Amino acid sequence: MQPKSLPSAALALAAGAALVLCSSAALAGDPIPGINVGSGGNPGGQIAAVATTDKAGRFSMRIMEPGSYTVRFTCPAKGACPAFRATVSANGAPLMAKADMSFDYVVRPGVPVMLTGSVATLADHAAAAPGRR
Repeated sequence: MQPKSLPSAALALAAGAALVLCSSAALAGDPIPGINVGSGGNPGGQIAAVATTDKAGRFSMRIMEPGSYTVRFTCPAKGACPAFRATVSANGAPLMAKADMSFDYVVRPGVPVMLTGSVATLADHAAAAPGRR
């Protein structure tokens, strides 16, 4: 079964981070294990690498093939992840989130990219959850 993409309707951006609202409860700042992270070529290319966040909410993957890529996050099942903040770095440099909660980067010939990042719950996700204002 293919994982569901996270909703982007309630997306807010901060430098180098993506903020997304889902519907589960969790404590603020908790790492989120089990989030699927995929990196695919642009436009609409094949997935070059896949990772899953560990117990500490961290992931890493190495991309060697030159080209333009996008990192996307998916929940393992519908409603399975709380509102969260994702950060992504390419070779140690923070990437900026796009409006659809993806992160773009480029791999240059002879310069592989090591992607690292983390996913944690938001500080105030309960107040912003559907039906709670």
